[in-house]
Amino acid sequence: QTDFCTPDTAWLVDYHLISSNAHVAASEAQWAQPDVASLRRMLRCAIEEEETSASMTRAGQALLAAYFKWSDVARRIGLSITHVLDRQTREAGDLRIDLVSTWEQICGIATYSSHLLHAPAFSGRISTVLARKLTDDLLDGPADFPQAAVIKRPWGFDFQGIQQLRNDVRGLDGNVLWFQHHPGFFSNGDMHMIVTAFDDNESRVRAITLHNVRETLNGGSSDWLHAFDIIFVHTREDQKLLDAKGYGPVAMIPHGILVKPERPEPAAAHFTVGTFGFLYPHKNVPLLVEAFSIAQQVAPHLRLKILCCARPEEKSWRERAKVDALVHSLDIADVTEIDYGFLGDDDILDRLSQCDLICFPYGASLESATGAARIALAAGRPLLCSSSTVLRDIQPYGFTLANLNTTTIAEAILVLAGSKELLTIRDEERNRLVNKFSYESVAVQYETILKRISRVKAYA
Repeated sequence: QTDFCTPDTAWLVDYHLISSNAHVAASEAQWAQPDVASLRRMLRCAIEEEETSASMTRAGQALLAAYFKWSDVARRIGLSITHVLDRQTREAGDLRIDLVSTWEQICGIATYSSHLLHAPAFSGRISTVLARKLTDDLLDGPADFPQAAVIKRPWGFDFQGIQQLRNDVRGLDGNVLWFQHHPGFFSNGDMHMIVTAFDDNESRVRAITLHNVRETLNGGSSDWLHAFDIIFVHTREDQKLLDAKGYGPVAMIPHGILVKPERPEPAAAHFTVGTFGFLYPHKNVPLLVEAFSIAQQVAPHLRLKILCCARPEEKSWRERAKVDALVHSLDIADVTEIDYGFLGDDDILDRLSQCDLICFPYGASLESATGAARIALAAGRPLLCSSSTVLRDIQPYGFTLANLNTTTIAEAILVLAGSKELLTIRDEERNRLVNKFSYESVAVQYETILKRISRVKAYA
């Protein structure tokens, strides 16, 4: 409708995005729900402002007569076909991506970036990666960089690093500049400085993925977002927040899921409860330990597997001390396996696949999504989750705790451990989710959007 309904030809009604209920809609589809108060105002204007309404009608008729006859439409279709076949259009869609992100480091966004950009859709398309320069959290072993990528590490948590990043952004020659953003990396002040360099490089498309929308919007002026042609987010809630603030266009693409070959079933002698991710207070690992201890007294065959990476931060050290103290005081060390290291994908999936149930008892979080839960999805084991918003999009594919306390968690573990039929009831739905949102699939969604914007701007 916006092809011919413009501020000059129509009374435009405000709206907000909601889930589409159309019978042909995809699960993530949305439509625009008219705002009732705005609709009421526009109806009144249309009735009371007769001269303006008449002027709009005449302008609309003139617009249709000038540009929307069948001959006009046919001509535009013909031109579109010509452009698709034209070599310049094909070259405009050949992406050369410069990425700003943590990379090959002990960091969830670094893991996400690596999984995404190693998907076939981006093969050979990564030109330069401008990564964080810290060296104390670099991964051991050979770097697994994308094919043909140049890796630089100009930025860290200091003003000089941000200045150097801005200078390096100026010299980029890819046609797509893509930020993997988190407010813990770049403040709004940092971003205001960095975007001033955008006009001094070769990029045609400026894209950004926001991994924590709420903190970004609460950290002062976020008007630097207008410097980007497209904003990617992982959840519908984040899309609505940005839309309400007037930032956009926004594309919602769910967090990717790693797909690995099927692994053997867990050993039948025990029932193992696992958890995985970085060790931070909101993950509630000590709470899980206490709940497991209660359940294990009732069912001695229960086992606990904690694969939580301890970070060199005080809040992570404290969580590790709590976990160790509880395991010792509750006398469950002989039935508990703990690994505080940063594990590779194959190692993680091998160990998680040996669990009968994977538990994420997260508390409140401002993060948009959690990569840990999605890696666990790839292990193909049943999930037990809290009602935390960061887990909202995977809750329908697992079991959700009614309350977040030791008694509820212990009872849930015992019920699921005692019923094979109940434990596996969500397996088929979970497997469909993994295939639908594999990194290979979401990479194609990103590629499609970036190529479309690149082509449009090539002829702007």
